[in-house]
Amino acid sequence: MHAQTQLHDDFDSPWKNILDCFLQEMMTLLFPQVAALIDWSRGYEPLDKEFQKIIFDADTGQVRADKLYKVYKRDGTKALLLIHIEVQAQKDQKLPERMFIYNYRSYDRFHLPVLSLAILADNNKNWRPDRFSYGENGTKMELRFAIVKILDFADKWEELEQSDNIFSLCIMAQLKAMQTKNNCEQRKKWKFYLLRLLVKKGYDRQEIVELLRFIDWLLMLPEELNQQIWHDFTQLKEVKKMPYISGFEKLLMERGLQKGIQQGIQQGLQQGLQQGLQQGLQQAKQEDILEILALKNDFVPEEIQQKVRQITDTTSLQNLLRIAVLKQSLKEFQQELNKLLQ
Repeated sequence: MHAQTQLHDDFDSPWKNILDCFLQEMMTLLFPQVAALIDWSRGYEPLDKEFQKIIFDADTGQVRADKLYKVYKRDGTKALLLIHIEVQAQKDQKLPERMFIYNYRSYDRFHLPVLSLAILADNNKNWRPDRFSYGENGTKMELRFAIVKILDFADKWEELEQSDNIFSLCIMAQLKAMQTKNNCEQRKKWKFYLLRLLVKKGYDRQEIVELLRFIDWLLMLPEELNQQIWHDFTQLKEVKKMPYISGFEKLLMERGLQKGIQQGIQQGLQQGLQQGLQQGLQQAKQEDILEILALKNDFVPEEIQQKVRQITDTTSLQNLLRIAVLKQSLKEFQQELNKLLQ
């Protein structure tokens, strides 16, 4: 039933977050020569607010997963290096021009060297744009930028599996998201495989949480298949040893469907079984979301409680449940909640 279901993927948002978390690991894996120029001991600074102004001024159409970072070079100079990263989930003929526009606007804003990098996550092996130029009558302007094609890693799957670089899992997830776009059963198989591989790698708590969020978001599935995956995942012996997954989060993830069925059966006696099941599941998920927030925070504002109860779509509630589990602060949760209500 699920194999032919069309899956609508949002590749850009999870990439933005994961780049902030693992920028050094990404650069080391995908752009090792550039990574070697950077003094990672001094950290890096996302320039999201400044870059949003650049994007707005450029007015180039739909915004992709574009990021701009301020980093320090290893050569001892005081100059800062700004890295502009684009992740394209689809072939975009306007990409070279946009790279050019963002490059010169970033330089104009900060007067610092700008190195433009593009991670191409489309399915066209032959599409490899790496420059933009124009000129006339002896005048020429050109930008060349480095690219990495995710498809090129398809033949390096075993290397990715064995790699110690945590970002290898991100590349593997992106590959499987592309390959299983129209096949839910295959996506379910590979999603569980990647989750199992993740916990066996022995990463720390925050790394696991961030990658769980990335894989879950990138490999979207119908709710019933996600329920099966999370149930099987929480039964793994490695997961049972992780208190932040196998504790209340595991309980709340698993019991949502069961509570919904129980409440639905009760309401179904009066309202009809189908409607009762639906309402019961909605109420159960709403309660689970609020209970997670209450366990993680001393106080959940009434405004947030009311907004959660305004959401009745079960898929949206399921996504919100995972957000409540994985987000580290109430502020982050509220931002995602507001997006759902827009």
